[in-house]
Amino acid sequence: MIHSAATAPVIFDQDGMLGHSLATFGGVEYIQLSLPPGTTLPKHALPFAIEFFIISGTGMALLADREVEVTARQLIRVEAGEPRGWRNAGEEELILLGIKHIAVE
Repeated sequence: MIHSAATAPVIFDQDGMLGHSLATFGGVEYIQLSLPPGTTLPKHALPFAIEFFIISGTGMALLADREVEVTARQLIRVEAGEPRGWRNAGEEELILLGIKHIAVE
């Protein structure tokens, strides 16, 4: 089965930033997060671990104790309870794939 953000439910919509729930399999939810240029998703902590794969664009991962520049084809893991946020300071859309662990690891 093919899953697409074009048909996936919107689970986040704020200031032009969008999150789509692509699919859930075996305790893992796959989320596409898109941030237009100039937008910031403030730091927030959630009770699950998640990996973010940067599909395209450049930006900053806003982590608990630092900010890290990210580019396409990088992967970042954020542990449960660790603050995370994003800033797109680039000129193109920042698109991320979130791999959210909703079951106990």
